[in-house]
Amino acid sequence: MALVRNAAKVRPAGDRLLAGGAALLVALGLVIAASVSWTWYDNVRTARHEQARLAAAFDRPATAPGFAMSMNGPGPAAPGEPVARLKLPGLSLVVVEGTAPAQLATGPGRISTTSPFGAEGGNAAVAAHRYPGLFWDLDDLANGTLVTVETRTDRYVYRVVAGSVVSPDDTSVLSPRPGVTLLTLITCTPVFSTARRLIRHAELVERQPIG
Repeated sequence: MALVRNAAKVRPAGDRLLAGGAALLVALGLVIAASVSWTWYDNVRTARHEQARLAAAFDRPATAPGFAMSMNGPGPAAPGEPVARLKLPGLSLVVVEGTAPAQLATGPGRISTTSPFGAEGGNAAVAAHRYPGLFWDLDDLANGTLVTVETRTDRYVYRVVAGSVVSPDDTSVLSPRPGVTLLTLITCTPVFSTARRLIRHAELVERQPIG
């Protein structure tokens, strides 16, 4: 009988220990979730701030003091330099050169190993984070939608023709296709994950000089 009474006393203590451990895990999970949420929010806020700064730089006259030479004439752009304005439905974004973390923190980046915008028979690729105000709604970009890229010298109008989801190491989406001039837009998918890449391909349908 004594053993039975002792066992009855042990069980509540064990239950309390399990409950305390569960509460600790829940609290730890909430702390981690709050930290991740704050980091994500801060990244979105930083990108918006950087886009405003880049828009002012891109709109600055080419004769202004300190204007980057590569934006004022031929030659490769420096990493992080604003090179184009990308216009999607309801959205206008400044694209910088390069897709290193420092560049993607500011908004869309042109993948430097791909073709220049509008290059005959080329494939110019632009990547951006899946953030609100950037490529958050890229999956809604339906076939037939018009997308515009404006450099300092030309305006290129593309029509979306295809979409896909691929693995992060699938570089075939960056390859040129014979007879067409492409723009490829890339972001992560699903939302809040870097497991796959969401792709939209668009073909050049119109080219207009600016100025």
